[in-house]
Amino acid sequence: FFRIFDKSGKELLITVDLEDDDIKYPLDYPNDFFVSDKYVYYVRFRTGKGSSVMQIDLATKKTKEIRKFPIYINIVGVKGNNIYYNIDTGPVESHYSPDLKVFNVSTKKDTHIASNAAYVVLGKTRLFYMNRDQIEIIKPLYSVTYDYKKHKLISNTVLDYEIIDSKIYYVKGNQMKLPEGRIAGNANYEKLYVCNEDGSGKKALTGVIHG
Repeated sequence: FFRIFDKSGKELLITVDLEDDDIKYPLDYPNDFFVSDKYVYYVRFRTGKGSSVMQIDLATKKTKEIRKFPIYINIVGVKGNNIYYNIDTGPVESHYSPDLKVFNVSTKKDTHIASNAAYVVLGKTRLFYMNRDQIEIIKPLYSVTYDYKKHKLISNTVLDYEIIDSKIYYVKGNQMKLPEGRIAGNANYEKLYVCNEDGSGKKALTGVIHG
């Protein structure tokens, strides 16, 4: 069950019960629900049949399918009428290479934001994502304006990040050169940094933390 309450936390508005929703495989159950003042969004996935973006109207309690995909997708955020999602563009199933896209519910327009982009967080003025690399646990962290035109590198060796009160807090690893010549991030020597959403005002909050 997924229960939605009003903002006071006292009035139960709706209970989403998927027990009788033709779910045959445990992995087909939705992992995430996104709630606005009017709607609930989630992904209805069926193994071998693709994905559907579902919308529940909180006023009428009615559910409808608003977008269908032939493969697996997952919603990463909802802002107004915009649904942000990852869709796999990898050449084989074992290589997950997610495109980051946005679908506008009103205009039905689909916009590509970035390739190989995941770990998405919606900020007040910008959207943030990390480049998804199959090898490295430390990855580049980027921001992009909500017109999706101005991408900016915040840091190229980030282990994790979070937005708190319009500030970006991120764990930065040191760079190191591997024997084959590739530059990688060293996760054993990290510092905690903070900066503004536009990447300005970077400041180290700690010294080196081992591991």
